Amino acid sequence: MKKNDFADYICHPFCTFYRPGVKEDLACRGAELIELLIREKGLNPETFTLIDKKTLPFPGQDPALEAVVCDPCPFKSEDCDFKSPAPPEDCEPCGGLVLLFRLKDQGIISLQNLIELNHAHE
Repeated sequence: MKKNDFADYICHPFCTFYRPGVKEDLACRGAELIELLIREKGLNPETFTLIDKKTLPFPGQDPALEAVVCDPCPFKSEDCDFKSPAPPEDCEPCGGLVLLFRLKDQGIISLQNLIELNHAHE
């Protein structure tokens, strides 16, 4: 899945790492899962504009969600300070994880939704 398919409603508003025109073909696992939720479960990206972007999840804040999203993420092994053994104090998660955390926190999605998507798209 190409990032430019969903950059306007996931990456640009939620991800501090997003740079338009840079690495257009790379997407975090969180963004991929959100796009699958939109395509397969009817999640409406227009609702994302109503979501609080200021309070970020911190490492270990939702271990089950982080395991489902971060463990299979292609950025985890090399580019992810958030999931490193000793994350810097000022590190932030990717926009996909931020948005999934908010969607789950607000009851819009469940951990089970994400587990099912992961299994269906392994």
